[in-house]
Amino acid sequence: MHRFIKKIILFSLCIFGVLTALIFLQPLLYRLFPSDFDRHVVLEDYFKKLDDKGEVIIFGDSRSMFGVDSRIVKDQLKIAGQAYNLSSVSQDFYESSYYYSRVKKETKLVVQCISAPILFNNSTQSLPDSKAISMYLSGYRINKETKHLIPNYNKSFDHSSIANYYSSRSYFKTYVHNFLRPIFDDEVYKESNRHSKFFPHYYTQDKLPNYSKYVFHNCQGYDLKQPSTNRRSFIQKAAGYFNDRNIEYVLVLMPVNPDVCPNTKVFEKFATDLRQIDNLMVIDLSSLLESRYFYDRTHANKMGAKVISDELGKKLKMMKLKLQ
Repeated sequence: MHRFIKKIILFSLCIFGVLTALIFLQPLLYRLFPSDFDRHVVLEDYFKKLDDKGEVIIFGDSRSMFGVDSRIVKDQLKIAGQAYNLSSVSQDFYESSYYYSRVKKETKLVVQCISAPILFNNSTQSLPDSKAISMYLSGYRINKETKHLIPNYNKSFDHSSIANYYSSRSYFKTYVHNFLRPIFDDEVYKESNRHSKFFPHYYTQDKLPNYSKYVFHNCQGYDLKQPSTNRRSFIQKAAGYFNDRNIEYVLVLMPVNPDVCPNTKVFEKFATDLRQIDNLMVIDLSSLLESRYFYDRTHANKMGAKVISDELGKKLKMMKLKLQ
C-alpha cells in the first residue's frame, strides 16, 4: 500500500512538472503552432526589428488582411520605402491602437482600415482577454504612451508572466484544432501566406464552397443612424495623436458585399460624418466591389484584392500626402 501511494505521488509530480513546463513554454509553442491570432507574431517581429522601417503601415481586420496588397499600394504611390500590411483577424481600430505608439518615426503614413458596423456599436470599447493574451505570448508589452492613449486598456498586460502563461492554457486545444483543420475543412488555403507583411491572403479559391448558404440580403449592421459617440471620439483622439507626431492618418471604409447589403446610399453618410473629424482623412471604398470579387460574405478574393489595392493606392496618391 505504501509503495502504491509513492507511485501515485510520483506520477502526480510528473504530470504537474510536464504541465508546468508546457505553460512556461507557451511563447515558444505559440510561434510553432498555428492559432487564430498568430498574426500578432508578425506585428511584434516587425516592431522589434529596428532596421525595418516601413514608410506606410496598414492596420485593419481580416477585410484588409485579405483585401489589401501593400506592394500594389507602394507602386501606386511611387515611394522608395516599404508599405506593410499589418492587418490581422478581427483587428478593429481599437486593437490597432495598441500598436500606434510603436509606429516608427520614419513612418509617414498610417492607413487604418475599418468596417462600418464597428463604428456603430455602442458597447464599451475593450480588447478581449483572448486577444491580450495572444499579444502577450507574441512578445507584446504595453508602454506608458499606449496607456495614456487607451486609459481603459486590458489589465492583463499588468499581470505577471506566470499569470498570463497560465491563462493561455486553453490554447493547447486551439493548436490541435488548427493543426487538424486543413484535413477536414472544405476550404483550401495556403497557410504560409498568413505570415506575409505584404499580402496575407491565404485562400486559393475565388469563392467559398456553398457561398450562397452564408449570404443574406438584409443589410444587417448597416441600418444605424450615426457613429456611436465613444467610437467617433476615439478616432478623433487617434487622428490627433498622429497629427502631433507629424504622421498622416487615413481611415478607409472597406468594401461591403452587395450580396449582403446592396443599398450603397447607406454608406455615403458614414463617410460624410467621419470627414467632419479634425486631422482625419477618409477614403470610402464601401461600394467599390461587385459580388463576384468576394470570396465569402465579408472578404475579397484575390481578384477583388487587386481592385481594392489599385483603388486605394490611387486615392491615396490623389490626396497629395507628404510621402516624399
